[in-house]
Amino acid sequence: MPRIGRPTILVTPAGHTARNQPEGVSVPSYTIREVHVVAPGTTCEHVLTVRYTVGAETSLRAASREQVHAWITAGNAFATHNARTGASAPVVARTSLRGTRYIATVANGRESDNLLSLPRF
Repeated sequence: MPRIGRPTILVTPAGHTARNQPEGVSVPSYTIREVHVVAPGTTCEHVLTVRYTVGAETSLRAASREQVHAWITAGNAFATHNARTGASAPVVARTSLRGTRYIATVANGRESDNLLSLPRF
């Protein structure tokens, strides 16, 4: 699992871009590939747990929504990747008005790269 004390963030080399990101923007070293939700199939779906990969590894690891929120807050970069569609998006940590910590993709008007569009487990 990621170490909160030492964030791992990869930076694109000068003159190169990764996944259509501007030069110098950090490239996610943690990629969320699957989600487990509360109340699947309803309008109140919430991510409970995620499965993610680290760097170029292919083995999946699991973490709670709260763990991922803490890792992002500590400076770790996360993104989604949907293997079926190829869609990817940065993931950010948010807190609701009630104080609930959650994670979300950066709003870009595309539903295909949202957390809830990822495969379920």
